[in-house]
Amino acid sequence: SKSLELLRLSCDPPPSIGLLEGICRNRSIQTLEVENIIVDTTFIHLAPFFGNNSNLTLFKLGCLRMGSDLCARNFAMALVKCDSLTCLCFEVSANGGQFSDDA
Repeated sequence: SKSLELLRLSCDPPPSIGLLEGICRNRSIQTLEVENIIVDTTFIHLAPFFGNNSNLTLFKLGCLRMGSDLCARNFAMALVKCDSLTCLCFEVSANGGQFSDDA
């Protein structure tokens, strides 16, 4: 899609690698909300999205767990590549990585 502004993605069960690669090629997404993610698996395939999309302004991440220090470092490096990002909401929670109403 050339005009997709918002994408909400639940990673339970984890999305296919093909879907994640397709998201990485999309340049129109302005808001990305990801729930139930395990950063050390699914996020590795989603990381190129942040360097490729110059329209992304809001990223909400509901995380089941962050994974290793190396994964956390790779996560941070991917976010640094997104110059357009102005708002980051990050939750690691016991509620299964789903956003609370006040997030």
